Amino acid sequence: MRVDVPKEARPPTEVLIPEARRHQRRRYLRTAVIVVLCALFVASLVVVAVILVSGPAAGGKGSPATSSVAAAGKGPVALRPVLCFADPYLPSARSAPGPLPSCGAPYLLTAAALDVAPDASSREGSSRNIAPDPVFAPYASTAHDAAGSVELLGGLPGAAPQLGGSPPDRSERYVLGPVAVKLSASDIQSARAQPAAISGGKEWVVMVQLSSAAAARWDAVAEENFHQLLAVDQNGTVVSAPIIQPTQTSFSSFEGKMEISGLTEHSATSLATAITARR
Repeated sequence: MRVDVPKEARPPTEVLIPEARRHQRRRYLRTAVIVVLCALFVASLVVVAVILVSGPAAGGKGSPATSSVAAAGKGPVALRPVLCFADPYLPSARSAPGPLPSCGAPYLLTAAALDVAPDASSREGSSRNIAPDPVFAPYASTAHDAAGSVELLGGLPGAAPQLGGSPPDRSERYVLGPVAVKLSASDIQSARAQPAAISGGKEWVVMVQLSSAAAARWDAVAEENFHQLLAVDQNGTVVSAPIIQPTQTSFSSFEGKMEISGLTEHSATSLATAITARR
């Protein structure tokens, strides 16, 4: 038969031991909670560090240039003459500027101003460096990218204008004339991304083969802009802006071929896919 001993009649140790056990369980519980919280905090720090070091997982190579190409998406390629370079956008505290001004005479990128000196042993030849026109600094880059008007567009970070000598800053903006040729996916027979021949794999190009009808239009606009810059505009982003045949003394047919240069491996691959995509 069980006999309950009153609490006050129990020895002190029998009274204290259950109480101590309860306190001990509380301490274990608090310790476990703290350990779990610390582990979660450390794990979150590790995840953030991995993301910062390795970059976005999608595509394998995250960079401003590749994200810009991704933003351009599918769409036709437009060829536009480059009228002049523009300074980086610096919003003005004054009232918003009106319509885009014209390029100032000292900043025009005409063949005479560039004064290209052909050099068959060089990929680019040489030409004069012409500064960006500062009058465009308070003007934001164009958002609508209309085909029939002068536009102020930004380029891919890392996609430098193809000038001889030291090119302008790679974040250059461009004042472009109306679209001279628009190439849709049906005009492009193939587009292949590959390393540039003399870049050691650091620079990539997109080699484009055009249809016969598009090839004739490409030759016409290229000859008209011989020894001048012609921008490759895809959905409002200048992906390349080469001087036409800077190593030659006279124009010759491209025979339906076009090379879009100054790209990273991922941006070249993305661009080749985008410009051949049927919508």
